[in-house]
Amino acid sequence: MSVNSGDIVTVDFPGVTGIKRRPAVVLSSATYHANRPDVI
Repeated sequence: MSVNSGDIVTVDFPGVTGIKRRPAVVLSSATYHANRPDVI
């Protein structure tokens, strides 16, 4: 999946009870994504 800064994605937050996926905004830049497998 390709994501860009400012995108809204749905994710499972660790430690949260229940199975509902929650929305999150991508803050990390394309440079960050080029060097790492994770997204902030």
